[in-house]
Amino acid sequence: HCETPKTGARVAESVTEESRLVKVGVVQMRMHEDVGTNVKRCIDFIHRAADQGAQIVSTPELFGSLYFCQKEDAAYFDLAEAIPGPTTEALTKVAKERGITIIGSLFEKRAPGLFHNTAVVLDEQGRMRSSEGLSAWLRRAARRAAHEVDFVVGGPWGLDEAVRRR
Repeated sequence: HCETPKTGARVAESVTEESRLVKVGVVQMRMHEDVGTNVKRCIDFIHRAADQGAQIVSTPELFGSLYFCQKEDAAYFDLAEAIPGPTTEALTKVAKERGITIIGSLFEKRAPGLFHNTAVVLDEQGRMRSSEGLSAWLRRAARRAAHEVDFVVGGPWGLDEAVRRR
């Protein structure tokens, strides 16, 4: 399909099925109590996904520690970190080095007494493109992707909807 814009330049549109494909890697791993161990292991898995052609890689939810969200305990607040912080810096380095986008889930300390389960999106140049609460991010992603993919999202995020390809 070709169009001739008002400038007179000829623009050719050539979109093949293959050019629309994006390889996504999702890291699944067992977490340990030590944050440093978890971050290192997750980064190793991100490298493995990139080696297999992943262009976008997502970390496990709150991968820096054992999953603690089933109960509220003030002791867990010590696990929170600022964004940007040590974990986002490590993920940024990998995103830039590998030329991939990384979606990372972190326990964020936004202000004294204000904590969030946050998703950060780091582009292939290592720039932070988004940082927001995970449930808000999932809702927006589901709305935007509704015309592109088939998936069902539900569970602890309070989002329960089926999205179908149009």
